[in-house]
Amino acid sequence: MFNSFVLFLGLLVLFILGKVSFTIQVLIFFILFYLAYVNNLSAITLIKKIKYFLFALIIIYPLITPGELLFYYSFISISYEGLFIAIENLFRLINIFMLVMILLKTLPKDFFIRFLIKLCYPFTLIGFNIERLSARLYLTFEYLEIFKKYEFKFSSITQDIRKKLNSENIDSLNNKISIIKPELIDYFMALIFIILILLIQLLIL
Repeated sequence: MFNSFVLFLGLLVLFILGKVSFTIQVLIFFILFYLAYVNNLSAITLIKKIKYFLFALIIIYPLITPGELLFYYSFISISYEGLFIAIENLFRLINIFMLVMILLKTLPKDFFIRFLIKLCYPFTLIGFNIERLSARLYLTFEYLEIFKKYEFKFSSITQDIRKKLNSENIDSLNNKISIIKPELIDYFMALIFIILILLIQLLIL
């Protein structure tokens, strides 16, 4: 139940991040930064990994957004509105990545797999094969868990992956896959989440 509440709260915050003002974005940033520190996660390392994407935001928005000019030379013009939008989206993007990082650290892997399968379960009404999805999701997460501990060489990456796929650890995964179906509490939580999203939309509008 605790895991469901944490995920529910995390998804709600993810939705809110796209709606709140710049001041709230900054406040959320400091809260998430502190939570990452408490959970022994490095927010600085995360920011370094996405630094080029963040740098692109800082460059693109000021150049393409019309408004009050801060700098102008030849065909290059930087607007105040563009710079503000870039910084706002910068905080929003970092907040999203930090929140996802904290959720992945806090919640068990099996819980995420079960959640994704339950989320897709209604598609069985139109002929979706939930058993195949369950197998692929589970194997994908297991492959990631195994491969992140394994060092690959660029010159022989194909051979390294093929060798790892043929190992005994991979062969034993098929015995762990189980069929998952949503329960009544899952439908109840989904209904509450949808109602809260609609209420937030109404309050913001």
